Amino acid sequence: MDRWLQHDVKPNLSRNTYALYESIWRVHVAPVLASRALERLDAEAVAMLYARLRENGASPTVVHRAGVLMQRAIAVATRRGLFHRPNPFALVDKPTPRPKEQHTLTVGEARRIIAVARDGQLRFVKKGVAFEEIDRAERPQSVPLEALFVLLLTTGLRLGEALALRWSDIDFDKRRLSVRRSLVEVGGVVEIGQPKTPGSRRAVELGSMALDALQRRRTEADREGHGSELVFSTIEGTPQRRSNVRRRHFEPILERAGVGHITIHGLRHAMTSFGIAEGIAPKILAERLGHSTVRLTQDRYAHVLPGLQRAAADVIDQLLR
Repeated sequence: MDRWLQHDVKPNLSRNTYALYESIWRVHVAPVLASRALERLDAEAVAMLYARLRENGASPTVVHRAGVLMQRAIAVATRRGLFHRPNPFALVDKPTPRPKEQHTLTVGEARRIIAVARDGQLRFVKKGVAFEEIDRAERPQSVPLEALFVLLLTTGLRLGEALALRWSDIDFDKRRLSVRRSLVEVGGVVEIGQPKTPGSRRAVELGSMALDALQRRRTEADREGHGSELVFSTIEGTPQRRSNVRRRHFEPILERAGVGHITIHGLRHAMTSFGIAEGIAPKILAERLGHSTVRLTQDRYAHVLPGLQRAAADVIDQLLR
């Protein structure tokens, strides 16, 4: 397992994925199975692992992830001639994880989020003097991130993709941005590297709302005087931490906007749901999201499609009448 994690997972998958896999193995699986010889790994051992994890209070999601991780690892061991029986993790049913219930963002709530974020930007701009001329004690602790939340809601970018954007990635004349990299935070260390998948490298067209917000952000970045290439840097010009964005910016905006609990990633889901509801072709949305296939987009947002199916039936019915 250590060899598989170091030689296969670490160099070929993202740092976040490697950290997740390594943590699942070290914290949950290794205490139960690490001392067992590979040739003695069977369905009974897998069932024992799942039972032990449940006894220790692991959630169905954690147990499921442990099973998926081990099934992949043993598949590699089989291909390399280290394991000669059917994969035991494919023979034992994994617990079905229960999706967390999350508030579904409405169009009205999305508008309120943008309005509150815009209000914070306006109050920051009203200082009307160069940032370096503001007394240090009176300087705000963080930059308003109106443009970030407008981007997430109108383009469906992942948070890491947005936080890694540089000004050179944005073409204001052609009204588009290019996703070339992504910010990851593992073990408290922030790094900017390759996007999540090869398909995540893409060009995304921008509407006037996003362009206007980005223009305001560029004006404020010039006033801050740090010279950072990052669009959404901290007030000192360093990369933003995802946890700080959530705690210092997103959660206060939700509270002021009167919106129920939703994660930042929920803004990406909201954009996609709004697009499907307005009849945007799934292929266009898949390209916008950086999904590898249209089917991935359709499967993840199948809950939005029943209403569209009804609308399509009514349209065809009316046409043929």
